[in-house]
Amino acid sequence: FELSIFYKNEVEQQIKNFENGQRYVREGRVDIYKEHGFIKNGDNGLLVNISALSVRKLYDKYRDEGLFEQNFRYFVRNKKIDDQINSSLKKKRDKFWFLNNGIIIGCKDFHLDGDNIKLEDFSIINGCQTTTILGSYKGSNEDLDFPISCKIVKPDHGGEDYFNVFISEIAEASNSQKPISDRDLKSNYPEQRNLQLDLKAQEPKIYLEIKRGEGILRKRNLESWQKIKNDTLGQLILSVLLQRPGTARSNKKKIFSDRVTYNSIFKRNHDKDTIVDL
Repeated sequence: FELSIFYKNEVEQQIKNFENGQRYVREGRVDIYKEHGFIKNGDNGLLVNISALSVRKLYDKYRDEGLFEQNFRYFVRNKKIDDQINSSLKKKRDKFWFLNNGIIIGCKDFHLDGDNIKLEDFSIINGCQTTTILGSYKGSNEDLDFPISCKIVKPDHGGEDYFNVFISEIAEASNSQKPISDRDLKSNYPEQRNLQLDLKAQEPKIYLEIKRGEGILRKRNLESWQKIKNDTLGQLILSVLLQRPGTARSNKKKIFSDRVTYNSIFKRNHDKDTIVDL
């Protein structure tokens, strides 16, 4: 279970926000890495690298004053994702740009002004998790700045109703992609690709699906036992060879989410005949 603690002032501020209907931050700014350049989409879109420390300032100042009101949800704890972001902040700030999807800011207007961007009536519509963890991070390197990719968008027409629809459509599109599973995250690992190649290298061929949507299960002229997904193969190995049928049956997610379990299943010397028998 998880325990969440909310302090009195936080509760009062949320009540105030609800009663006042504060839906976005009136004015603010973010610093940019001017030397990195930027990409514009007419006058209504900007893709730029912004300062992580300026994002933290936004969080400190506006987190309870509309900063996430246009997002579909507030910060939702996810230990796996949270730990990865915290680890990047602690040890890999120089690689954060590569490891993170960045954030999207929706606003009524923005102005590029030298080394910063002024924002009017804005809210973070994608990237609440990243912003919250960055803003609340207290640890080593917390004052070391680094770039975060940021898309800033505004509607091409005026009017409150048009703005609401515009922001909602972007929020929906950027938050409705199919979630990435632990199995997906391992699909390009060397042991997965090597096992796939080894199993189909000689007769009897076994086609191992290591990526969702790969379509190998539609292979013709193969018996049903010659086509298998890597999570099902993981269940077989865990149940039979590692003698853990209970975990294989009732805790299938552990095959890819638990490092020790994953390594014991896939980082081993696989015998083709044994896998054929399974």
